[in-house]
Amino acid sequence: MRRPFSTEDVKKLKHGGLRSFMNRALELGISIDILLESPRIYKLSYHGKNIFTTEWYIPLIKRYGNAAVINKLATKTILEESGVSIPKGIVAESLTGCRKQLKEASLSFPLICKPIDSSLDRKSTRLNSSHEWIS
Repeated sequence: MRRPFSTEDVKKLKHGGLRSFMNRALELGISIDILLESPRIYKLSYHGKNIFTTEWYIPLIKRYGNAAVINKLATKTILEESGVSIPKGIVAESLTGCRKQLKEASLSFPLICKPIDSSLDRKSTRLNSSHEWIS
């Protein structure tokens, strides 16, 4: 879900410091994209240089690092936007949704299933076939 950030988006920001920061960035001609809605991640680009930020940290630096690594979707989005090759994946909230998304993404077994908000390979599971799914 990538979309351009606009002056209308600035008005919707609740945090005054972020609102001022993003408004000034737009005034300076810095391109801003919203990469994810949850967690909200922004990519600011200017003359081939990029920084990432969230609603909590400006810019995205070491303070957010652990949270970004724990959230798999945030990590993959930032890495992909930075030009790092990443494996295909989906985010599913139900088994039915998972089956549908796997088919749409042309993913096949074996699969590695991970919770979106865990680190150090905790709770990761390898599935060799659909027979191993818990219904």
